[in-house]
Amino acid sequence: MLGRGKSPLLAARILFDPQDELTAAEIRTLASAIGSVFVGSVVSCSNDADPDQRDALFDGTTELEIISAGLSFIVRGLVPLDAATMSIYEKVIGFDDKASLDVATLNTLVIEPGPLIRSSIALPPIVRALASLTAELSALQNTRAILWNSSGNLIEPGLFRKQVTQWNTDHIFPVAALSRLYKDQYGSLCTQGLSVYIGQELEIEQATLIRLSDRQSLMIIRLVEWLIANGPVMKTIHLTSEEFGGLEIRRSASGSHALVRLATTIY
Repeated sequence: MLGRGKSPLLAARILFDPQDELTAAEIRTLASAIGSVFVGSVVSCSNDADPDQRDALFDGTTELEIISAGLSFIVRGLVPLDAATMSIYEKVIGFDDKASLDVATLNTLVIEPGPLIRSSIALPPIVRALASLTAELSALQNTRAILWNSSGNLIEPGLFRKQVTQWNTDHIFPVAALSRLYKDQYGSLCTQGLSVYIGQELEIEQATLIRLSDRQSLMIIRLVEWLIANGPVMKTIHLTSEEFGGLEIRRSASGSHALVRLATTIY
């Protein structure tokens, strides 16, 4: 489990069966077919003597730079999932038969922001562009799953594409794909994955969850929507609704979480 205030590197992984192979040319062809995306250059290649590096097998030493929405992303070639990556994923979403997905045997195509825009702070345009590029590249043949690093979610590719499309067209943040819920050691319910987008996670204290147990799911949805719309909480805020009564939302000591509890006074 991640420590409070920490998120894994903003990146996505597209997973393939171990026998599948890709070439840089295949990725160039797909990227070129996407309206706002084009391939910039080959950053490195396992076979520098090849006169056309773009057609080299896309393996662990090959990188492509892709420009999406005016931002630079690095796509690294197929490599087996390592132990560090295996430790990231926490939740499997959208698969009819989870047992058939043997993640430990799969290879991964890594997509991450370029070095000039890579950061641990919240940068919504980068998160949106990365999600959109990942959704587009998941149209490569034989894609098995998408791993979104910052949430730890392993997602069925079609579901990922659907949620990202809804985000781009209807402005509905893909909560199920890009974030997840877990309970910490104190029984509080926390999100993981929002911090790379808005700079803060949500934490609802255990007592509030118990008091509002019959409305818990709706409360979580409303609070995530509110936090995404209003950005990180910098000072104590009081909200009142007919559904939940009075809620107090305050900034944690480190600033990494927006802490939610029932207000002692109705405002």
